[in-house]
Amino acid sequence: MQAISNTTLPNLNTRWISCLGLVLILISSVLLGIWAVKDTIALRNILLVLGTLISLVFLYQYFQINSIRAIGLTGLPFVCIVIALIWVLFHYYFFSLNPEVQLRELKSIWLRSALASILGLATGIALMKQPRAITLFWLAILLGFFVLFAQYLPLALQSGKLIVPLDHTDFRRYLFIGKINPMYLGVLLIAGSTGLLLDAVNAGQKSWLRIACIFWLICLLTAMYAFAFIVNTRSGILLGSLPVIAWSLYGLVYLFIHRQGLSILRSAAARRYIYMLALALVLTGIFAYQQIQRDSGWLQIIEDVKIGYQVEKYPNWQNVDLYGFPKNESGNVVAYNTYERVAWATAGIKSIPNHPYGVGILILPLGLAAKELFPGVTPISTHSGWVDLTLAFGIPFICLMWLANASIAYRAIRQQSPFKYTLITLSIILFGLFLVGELSNGHNLEMLFYFFALMAGMQVAQKITSFTHSELSAK
Repeated sequence: MQAISNTTLPNLNTRWISCLGLVLILISSVLLGIWAVKDTIALRNILLVLGTLISLVFLYQYFQINSIRAIGLTGLPFVCIVIALIWVLFHYYFFSLNPEVQLRELKSIWLRSALASILGLATGIALMKQPRAITLFWLAILLGFFVLFAQYLPLALQSGKLIVPLDHTDFRRYLFIGKINPMYLGVLLIAGSTGLLLDAVNAGQKSWLRIACIFWLICLLTAMYAFAFIVNTRSGILLGSLPVIAWSLYGLVYLFIHRQGLSILRSAAARRYIYMLALALVLTGIFAYQQIQRDSGWLQIIEDVKIGYQVEKYPNWQNVDLYGFPKNESGNVVAYNTYERVAWATAGIKSIPNHPYGVGILILPLGLAAKELFPGVTPISTHSGWVDLTLAFGIPFICLMWLANASIAYRAIRQQSPFKYTLITLSIILFGLFLVGELSNGHNLEMLFYFFALMAGMQVAQKITSFTHSELSAK
């Protein structure tokens, strides 16, 4: 009787863990679908709190039957995340310049980021039992874009054409406010679906590969169409094209240097996927070309960047309403978004030595940090997430975040995992997103912590699985 109960208990725990894991995956899917949608803060808070409570139960049960000591250095990314959150709290008590505002952010943005980290870790571990369930994440984001299309198409049909970029007043009537939200989600959609496709290729399951391939094409076309024709975002086109082009080049190099590369190319299946990839590249090029034709900023981007980083010589960025925009070497007025973003980021980087531990506030880091060097500064942020985070919480914070991301990417390259290419793609794209994307909305930071913790959880689960298999083999 005792033997039966000893055998049954782990099985019951395993089934219980699987059920909790499925609930976490569903909660995360809904959360990702609404995270950047306007007027959803109450629902997001409910999902984060509920998800965190379930995550704590899940993690307790999981480590009851799995050894936490098996994790080793694989846990470094999540340790960095925890220390970064502790540093934010430490900063409030010892380095705060505006305690009232900082406390308000601690109770809102940072609390939600901490909850998102716990949820991300547990969900990452849960996904290891059912890797294909990660498709729900990208499907949830894709559905958000379908809603955007449904809102946009009537406007396009009224005008008699399908290319009707939204202006700043239109965004108030739609699912997402501003360009930054659909840009973030669209790039994540392309990166996630690209990783899904590559992991399907790596797994070698033909039926699943066919589904992943079709899904990837739908995600790519949806996001790129939105970038080029609805939102009109250069950053989206650039970052959305990056994983497609980068992995295509990697595949070509691999085929030519690998011994079996040429023989692989002779198969009918390989040719079909090459045709599909060529189609995706052509369509991506068409969207990029259309966006370049409509946005003159591409044509003078190098000249505008040269003007933008000379922040002392061209101080217009400090108050463009007062000074206007400068002209570049060709005598043309600079494209305002290129010039301002480069100038703001340059001013922010130059201000970091004056505040190596950060000013402690997310909503106006540039306005506080740059006033010693640039007394007339009026912009409140740099439009670069990494620069803003460094200005807000200093060099220690940004080093922890970059170490977490670098550790995830390094281990993804070395580790055998059903999420190998998803992890590599997401780690690179998240770095790029926060290099050119702003922190104007707190949910962007919450999503960053969630994805870092999610990827850390995937790697922790893979490490524990490998450790368990090696122990069983030794026996």
